[in-house]
Amino acid sequence: MKAILWLVLLAMLSTAIQPALAARFSIFVYDNGDPVQNALIRVWEKNNLVDDGNTDSNGMFVTTKLFDGVTYRIRGQTYNKWEEIDYLAESANSTEIKIYLHT
Repeated sequence: MKAILWLVLLAMLSTAIQPALAARFSIFVYDNGDPVQNALIRVWEKNNLVDDGNTDSNGMFVTTKLFDGVTYRIRGQTYNKWEEIDYLAESANSTEIKIYLHT
């Protein structure tokens, strides 16, 4: 009986101390409904830059640096258009983030 209790306790502890894993999110940038290639993406958590890069030919930028339950500020921009949003990462609900540029 004690052995079973120890096994249950050990299983609970090993689950509780596993580090959180970042999820994979795809950020899509649109201008007038069309995907935007080479849009600059920047992702911040508070004042810390978490990730940045450019969208591909499909208007998509993929990041694996966002953690569920954290709110991020995400900015998409081209040379003359931009948009900035607050986004609560919840990969169980959606891993697609859409940004619609404006001047």
